[in-house]
Amino acid sequence: MPPGTLIGSVTEDAAAATGLRAGTPVAAGAGDGQAACLGAGATGPGRAYVNLGTAVVGGTVSTRYLTDLANRTVAGDILGRVCSRPR
Repeated sequence: MPPGTLIGSVTEDAAAATGLRAGTPVAAGAGDGQAACLGAGATGPGRAYVNLGTAVVGGTVSTRYLTDLANRTVAGDILGRVCSRPR
C-alpha cells in the first residue's frame, strides 16, 4: 500500500502505553532508508543517492526487483519502485 494510506487507529491499549490519543489515525509510512531515497530526489531509474547518518548508505532506484548477495533490495516508497543498497 502507498505511504499515507490509512491503516487503522490507535487502540485504547496502545494509547495507555504510549500517551497517544485513542482513535488517532495510523497511516502507512516508509522506512528511513526509503524516505532518504525519496528526500534526495532519487525517484526513478537511473538515479542514485547517498544517505549520511548513523551509517553511510547509498543506493539506486529501479522498477524491477533484483536480488544479489552483495546488495539488499527493499520496497521503495513510491509504488512500483525498489531501492537497492550495498550490504
